[in-house]
Amino acid sequence: MDDCVVASGKLTPEGYGRAWDAASGRLKFAHRLAWERANNVSLSRDDVLHHACRNRACINVEHLELMTRSAHIREHHAPVSGPCQHGESPKCRPCLRAENSANQKRYQ
Repeated sequence: MDDCVVASGKLTPEGYGRAWDAASGRLKFAHRLAWERANNVSLSRDDVLHHACRNRACINVEHLELMTRSAHIREHHAPVSGPCQHGESPKCRPCLRAENSANQKRYQ
């Protein structure tokens, strides 16, 4: 997987980038706008883009997967593979929380 391309500018409290869409005249999530431009489509409100890299600020379209809301929930809550520092596999909740927090700080 290529490196993440992080949205420039201020991020939302949830960690998503925002960008102005001149065509619609409104502010959109940067990853959705990047997907729309790369695929020459207009996403509906029901369309969900999953960040395979798990970095919400990433706008690299190679890291984005269009999926249903139910599939996204399953994927988003799937455990990260590999044992944790306590030797548990899949990783235990405290290790996953610490890892996610570290990833968010790295990309801010």
